[in-house]
Amino acid sequence: MRWWWAFVIPFMLCLVCAGPGQATTPNELKVAVRVFDFLTVPPRGPTPLAVIFDGQNKASLEDALAIQEGLKSGVSSAKAELLPVLVDARHLDEFPDLHVGVVAFGTGAYFDRILGYAIKNHTVTISSDPSCMQSGKCTVGIGSSPRVEVIINRAVAASCGIEFSEAFRMMVREF
Repeated sequence: MRWWWAFVIPFMLCLVCAGPGQATTPNELKVAVRVFDFLTVPPRGPTPLAVIFDGQNKASLEDALAIQEGLKSGVSSAKAELLPVLVDARHLDEFPDLHVGVVAFGTGAYFDRILGYAIKNHTVTISSDPSCMQSGKCTVGIGSSPRVEVIINRAVAASCGIEFSEAFRMMVREF
């Protein structure tokens, strides 16, 4: 019976130690895009949307490309036409006019840079990567498993000058 643990323990360690490797799901992208509609001053008309990724991380680039494709294939805001712009996190300063953004998985090495950009440019940053929200670097975190959850980081939102409608704030979790 003791031999059983020799197989179970390594398997469990693989599950526990595996970091977030999931890309943004289509459902999470739909929720993220709808969040922009609940800003007190929502984007209207054609609006460039930063899809921020780590160009040195293949998984991050793939997630960014999937987000871009999702936005081009019908995921849309009720008030704005969101035009995805792929932005490598190392080159954020080259894009000062992007006030809405989705942060792809695998950008953890650049969370401080992303937060600095968001504060400087009053940019709403949304990510389905839980580490972005947990580290206090993104404005909004989105989760879809086991159910849809939206979390607003009040401190980041205040630092970026971002405000959401009162009705929306009652529907989501804040910390």
